[in-house]
Amino acid sequence: MLLVIFGCKKKSAENNNIKNQNGNKEYIFNYHEITEQIEQNNDLYKLEDYITPISKNQFIKDSILYKNDLLDNKIVFENGILKTSFGKIKFIVNKNIDSDSFVDYSYIGFNKKKHFHVINIKLYDGELTLLMNDENYNYKIINNTPLFSKNNDYAINYKDNEGLSSSLDLYKIENGSLNKLYIFSSEDNIIKSAVWSADNNIIIKAKPLNNDSYKFYKININNLKTQRQKAYVNKNFKNDYALDSALVISPLNEYKIIALEKTEKKNIENVQHNSLPIIIQKKDGGIFKDYVINDQLTFKYHDNCPADGFQRLVSKNNYFTIEQTYCKDFMFVQSYVTFKIENEKIVLYKYGEEYTERSNPEKNINSITKTSKDFGIVKFEDVTEDFLIKLMQK
Repeated sequence: MLLVIFGCKKKSAENNNIKNQNGNKEYIFNYHEITEQIEQNNDLYKLEDYITPISKNQFIKDSILYKNDLLDNKIVFENGILKTSFGKIKFIVNKNIDSDSFVDYSYIGFNKKKHFHVINIKLYDGELTLLMNDENYNYKIINNTPLFSKNNDYAINYKDNEGLSSSLDLYKIENGSLNKLYIFSSEDNIIKSAVWSADNNIIIKAKPLNNDSYKFYKININNLKTQRQKAYVNKNFKNDYALDSALVISPLNEYKIIALEKTEKKNIENVQHNSLPIIIQKKDGGIFKDYVINDQLTFKYHDNCPADGFQRLVSKNNYFTIEQTYCKDFMFVQSYVTFKIENEKIVLYKYGEEYTERSNPEKNINSITKTSKDFGIVKFEDVTEDFLIKLMQK
């Protein structure tokens, strides 16, 4: 029998995925020696920016129908040993409840579709939840028991922070593990209950801090990206104005491309325009709504560079181009970033630069153009100043 101890050295993803698996291998799991603890994620999203009100009856109806996809499969966890398809895992316990090293484990259930064993970890100062993959040694430690969506693509858990605030974690299930997408945080509402609706959206029962009545909400999973963009724009650019805009008509929809500038620059002549956020709005029911934003695309201001920065937006059919200028060595650079909108996807189509020597404007310098053959498929939101500069160095 092969004995493998999971100790304090962090394993690589390759080492965690056991090859040539068989049920005769034995592993040891010691919570106090592992280094891969709860996933840390400091990106907090305000809950109130993502919830929409629903009726109490709707919440009750959906919550009654919800059943967490966990089978009572306790036979695989006996005497502190978990039986998996790749071997047995022995959990090291310390049942001295007066010791800060106290740790004990109990089996919660098994998610058959995603092959997760869900195990409670009881500690001296609280409890955690371990998700162990049944097919290979791949685990995740989270705060509470995960609540799986009906389609088993997502999971959530929530926490009441002593009645002062609350949070809800949203995970995407992929590659045999849970990857945290969002931490929704609120200092105005305490989440009392959160489950999944039949259409795979999150429904919430919450108690506002300023009164004793309960409110009921929904988080629409399919609209998270749009809601995040809207919240980001409202927080960071609500006082900006549209410096330039262009309409793009694709085979499936219409889009509006907008370059925003600070209001204080609106009436200043000969001002340079740098670091402008570019917002793309998509037509929805006759109204243009924020779809995606990129605030790293237009070039930053650099000292000793009299270039004008952003110039204009140009569109033709389902293509649009952002024209801007910047300085490179002793040259002025005219930059053209062209995107293509097709099948609701916005990707980089080509990037070109034209050069003018500052001391000799009449000098002929060859322009450079890069296409998808050079950079592959790159989404609009992933194109940044750094990306374009590195692209031209290839």
